Amino acid sequence: DRWYPVSAPQPCSVPMAVPTIVSENNMDIYPNPANNQITITSDKHNITGVEIYNMLGERVYASLNLPHILATTIAIAPLNNGVYLLKIATGDNATSRKLVIQK
Repeated sequence: DRWYPVSAPQPCSVPMAVPTIVSENNMDIYPNPANNQITITSDKHNITGVEIYNMLGERVYASLNLPHILATTIAIAPLNNGVYLLKIATGDNATSRKLVIQK
């Protein structure tokens, strides 16, 4: 409602608590960009939980009690187009990946 440019707040300004990042864990997320569902696979560590955060730092999806599996499929159809942070828990550790949703 202004006729001149103004500064906008930075996205994802809310700090997110993420446990130790596991860099040696080879995880695949596909398809990425995605539209209806994604599949997450790990070749070393069992996946115990998955969370998805929007760019404002709000959690928009959580599945925290997975049965220690090496692959899981997640329905993301309810989420809007955009860029998200995907947090994948593997026991006491976690790794983060960028997820793009395009419908």
